[in-house]
Amino acid sequence: MAFPIPHFEEPEEPHTPPRNGSSKSGDLPFCMNPIHNYSVPTHNNLFYDPSKPLYSTPNESCTIYVAQSAAKSRLYALKSSKYIKRIRHEAEMYKTIGHCKTVMKYYDTWVQGGKGFIQMELATNGSLKNEYKDLNVKQIWQIIAHISSALSFVHSKGYMHLDVSPSNILHTESSKFGTIYKLSDFGTIRALGTFQEDDEGAGPYVSPEALAFPHTEYEVGTKTDIFSFGVVLYELITRKPAPREYPDYENLRNGTFKFPKIPPEFSFVTKMLNVNPNVRPTAEWISSLDKCKEILNKIQSAEESPVVKSKREVATPKISNAKVPPETPYSKKYSGRKIMFDDEDFSKEIDL
Repeated sequence: MAFPIPHFEEPEEPHTPPRNGSSKSGDLPFCMNPIHNYSVPTHNNLFYDPSKPLYSTPNESCTIYVAQSAAKSRLYALKSSKYIKRIRHEAEMYKTIGHCKTVMKYYDTWVQGGKGFIQMELATNGSLKNEYKDLNVKQIWQIIAHISSALSFVHSKGYMHLDVSPSNILHTESSKFGTIYKLSDFGTIRALGTFQEDDEGAGPYVSPEALAFPHTEYEVGTKTDIFSFGVVLYELITRKPAPREYPDYENLRNGTFKFPKIPPEFSFVTKMLNVNPNVRPTAEWISSLDKCKEILNKIQSAEESPVVKSKREVATPKISNAKVPPETPYSKKYSGRKIMFDDEDFSKEIDL
């Protein structure tokens, strides 16, 4: 059963409460804060502190907490929303599509106190948005390999993500697999061939065919995720925010944008941003690049190797004070679609 998806704002920047009651914030990740109190139980034998959200949107349309197991041995991400149908849809997508190493792990979902909850794996290092900084070439290739693998997995199941953006690429660390960048937020996922005019785009990362739908000759399918991922990579490689204002916002989507110099090893990114989705590479093709295969083979090798169990502390979220360049709405009429930008005022819709 497909659940209708209401409009849903992007999370704000992570919040770090004061340490020991001081006025200074950012001293510790909040889940390590001495005053943090995992006191509110859930039906799933988890405990969390509703006064200390990790992420929050205006009017609590979506809030993410760190939850602790009853045995105090493990931490999880706990996503809560008043949009219960969306939570159910997202949980259903995680269960239907299944799990791979480059997709955030889903555990459970339930309704409690008039809100929907999803229990997920905790991303110990936050998202690319949280850590918006100059990444080195090795890290960029890791992101390319891991996220193209995740998209290839989703696409192979007959679905499109529709919201590939820095906020939805999470950075995890483990003793077994090392650094893994994972795709998250299945709330906007749709089956191929079911895209509707009111489906959400990825704000500054939305593809031209999704933005112009239904007034486009091209189908909105898996290649729309490739365009969005291409915009993310454009930002990481050039160390500049993708266009948010007219005319460059439109030029990027009509084939007249003048790209800055991109290193030859990343030349395929300009193909990912081609206006014609049929020219863009597939996620499977990207993940089959030699450097990507080398990176992905390391994950496969680690998965097949025996694990020596040892006691170690549970990793806690790393919260960066780095700020994302402000998103400026593109004001020119484009197609009548309402697109949500990652702006400071998340309650506004930008009428394009």
